[in-house]
Amino acid sequence: ILPFEAVSILLLACIIGGLLIARKR
Repeated sequence: ILPFEAVSILLLACIIGGLLIARKR
């Protein structure tokens, strides 16, 4: 896995997690 791909996946995970938390609240 390329570093860029790993970073992009982490960013996507953070965005998705933020959306889920916002919806729960």
